[in-house]
Amino acid sequence: MAAQIAALRPTKVPETVNPTSTPTTPTTPTTPTTPTTPATPTPPVTTAWCDKPALKGLVANGEFRTLDGWKALLNLAKLSTLNVGKTCRDDALQFELPAGRDDVLATSVGALKVGATYRLKAKVMLKGTNVRGNVYLGMVHEENAGISYSPANGVIKSVTSSEFTPIDVTFVYQPPASVIRNTYLGLVSVNRLAVLLDEVELSEVTPTNPVTPATPAAFNWNFDSAIGDWAGFYGSTRLTALATTGKSLEVYARKADGTGASLLLAGKVQPGLSYRFAADVMVGRTTSVAALAYAYLYLEDTTGNGQLLSLGVVNTQGGVWGKLQQSFQVPAGTYRRMELMVLSTRSDQSLYLDNVTLNRL
Repeated sequence: MAAQIAALRPTKVPETVNPTSTPTTPTTPTTPTTPTTPATPTPPVTTAWCDKPALKGLVANGEFRTLDGWKALLNLAKLSTLNVGKTCRDDALQFELPAGRDDVLATSVGALKVGATYRLKAKVMLKGTNVRGNVYLGMVHEENAGISYSPANGVIKSVTSSEFTPIDVTFVYQPPASVIRNTYLGLVSVNRLAVLLDEVELSEVTPTNPVTPATPAAFNWNFDSAIGDWAGFYGSTRLTALATTGKSLEVYARKADGTGASLLLAGKVQPGLSYRFAADVMVGRTTSVAALAYAYLYLEDTTGNGQLLSLGVVNTQGGVWGKLQQSFQVPAGTYRRMELMVLSTRSDQSLYLDNVTLNRL
C-alpha cells in the first residue's frame, strides 16, 4: 500500500534551460541622469514713459499716469487709462459712458478769477472706428440746482476717432449768476461717445497789451457819515445805526426780489485790470429771515450791449452779517457804463450794506 501511494506522488522536474535557446545576459541598470535645472523666466519688458515737457498750470494731473484727481460727477461713466504711445508709454484717460446715459468727466481747479483770461489746451479723440461727434471741454459748475456749463467758458469741438484733435482756446471767465458749490474743469461727450483725453493744461494768461493803471488803487465805503455815490436799485436808501460804532447803508421799500444798491464805477475801475471786491451784507434783522445776497458788475459797451459778471453769492440770516467777496478782472474793451450792484431776495425785508472795499490787484 505504501508503495502504491509513493507511485502516485508527483515527481518534481528539475528546472533546465531549453537546449535550443541562448541564455540572455542580465541587463545592466542605467545610471540615472542628473535632473535639469528649470530656466529662470524672462521678466516682461517694461515700456519706458515718453519723454515729454512737464505740463504747467491749474490742472494737477493732465498727463494721466494715474487717474488721481479725476472723477465722473454722476458716478455713471467708467474711467481708465490707455497707452496711446507707439514706441514709448503715453497714457490717455479713457471716459466711457453707459448706453444712453450722460455724465461729466471733471477735475477740481479751485476758484477762478471772474473776468480773468485763461488758456485751455488738450488733446481729444473718440474711441471707435470711423466715429465723429462733439465734445465740450471747459469750466463746469456744480450749483444747488445741478450741473451747468457754457461755451463762453470753454469750447465745443467736433472730433473723430481717427486721430487726436488738439484744443487750444482762450476765454474770459464768467461764472453763472447763482450759488456755486464747486468749480471744475470738465469734459462732456455731447453724443454720448467714449472719449480719450490727454495733455490737459489750464493757465491764466496776461493780455498781450498790459494796461497802465490810471485810477486809484483802493476804495472803501463804511457809511459812517454819508451815503456817497451809492443809490437804490428799485428801492430807497438811508443811513441806519445798527451798532454804537457806526452806521450802515439800508435799502428799504424794495420793489421786488433782485433789488438793492448800486454804484457807478466810472473813474474807479479800468478794463483789463483785476480787482478784489468785498462787502458785509445782511437781509432783515429777524433771525427767522433767510435770504440770498449777491453782487454783479454790469458792463454796457458803446453799442448798448450789456453783460453781467458775478461778484459772489452768500446765504444770509436776518440779524447776522454775511460776507460777499470775489476777485475779478474787467474784460478789455470800451464801456459807456460800469456799475457795481449789490442785490438780494426777500424784497419784503431791508437790505443792509457795510464795509465795502474795492482794491486793485
